[in-house]
Amino acid sequence: MPEEAVQIARFLEEEKDSPPYNLDPELLLLIRKGEFPDDISVGLAQVAVQRIKRYVFESPGLNEIRGASTLLDDLTEQAEELVFKELGPEVILRAVGSTIVFLAPDKDKAGELAERIQEGFYRATGAAFVAAAWREVRVKDLLENYQRVMEELQEALEADRARGEIPLTETLPFEARCRFCRTRPAEGWTDLPDELNAPVCRVCITKRRLGVQERSTKMEKILEWAGLGKEELPRIGVSHKDWFPTAIGRVTAEEGFIPDDARRALLATIYGDGNNFGAVGQKIKSIAMGLQWTQRVKWVTRAATAIALVQATKETADHRRKGPLPRLPFQVLALGGDDLSILAWAPVGDDRPFDLRGQGQPLEGDGVVRLGDGGDES
Repeated sequence: MPEEAVQIARFLEEEKDSPPYNLDPELLLLIRKGEFPDDISVGLAQVAVQRIKRYVFESPGLNEIRGASTLLDDLTEQAEELVFKELGPEVILRAVGSTIVFLAPDKDKAGELAERIQEGFYRATGAAFVAAAWREVRVKDLLENYQRVMEELQEALEADRARGEIPLTETLPFEARCRFCRTRPAEGWTDLPDELNAPVCRVCITKRRLGVQERSTKMEKILEWAGLGKEELPRIGVSHKDWFPTAIGRVTAEEGFIPDDARRALLATIYGDGNNFGAVGQKIKSIAMGLQWTQRVKWVTRAATAIALVQATKETADHRRKGPLPRLPFQVLALGGDDLSILAWAPVGDDRPFDLRGQGQPLEGDGVVRLGDGGDES
């Protein structure tokens, strides 16, 4: 916790010393009593990427999907750092899932930062659709009627989204199209495993380069969240040498994660998306509850994914009884906010730990498609 926040809490509790930032002591004491002046207002802003899945899954390549997801996460962190440096950490109400909500001293400052963040997303991605809204709110309303204030901010964001001010591209009939998205005009070339000098657009090559860099980083994060070091991989049945896969498919032939002795090279696609989270967010009635909810969603998603992947890997390795797996049997494509997208060897993806809805119970119902039992594929 920042030292300034501790000083404010100590002042409110003991009424000793002076609060930081030259804050008005009398105003702080009024707030502690629940008496909020009518004449004090602040700026409130929200910047949020819209149609995220369209941007992330626009191209079918795994590196492009991973790169797009990572880029949005990185830009959200950069937006958080910008507000942190300009105003301080305590004004950030939410910074997760390609969305940032923050307070500012006034509406003009809120608008200035929101526009800078919005422009940063546009410049870095070249294609993401970003909506932004800011307004002036009374501190009294923010503390006494937080839910209504946030609803009005969301309505303003929806109005900006409806205006649809997004980057437009046009591909003329004689122009070469990007090999990845097959929509935008190519702006350069890159070498692919099956094609030299493939035409690509800036948007897709940005995603691809970042996605290639992040192949091992996301795997390392999973191990970190699960409390495992690379040298401890044998504990979950994985060799610690050449432990992360650079592709999908079989280990030797394709540098993937499917063991060479697997009878069939089947893959599982693991996809998760928080359901009705927007409605839940509208029921949050205070700043403190909003901060707690945001952090809880982020870390529960990370922890649940890491634990499920590690447990499923260990159970699969134990079941096959053929020694350690040559590599971690999965790749993380996207993991941010309440969303996740993972490719795994079928027995791992079909394992019970991935029923994240309950207490590890087997999946049931007509909507479940099983991709093969571990015993059949190991």
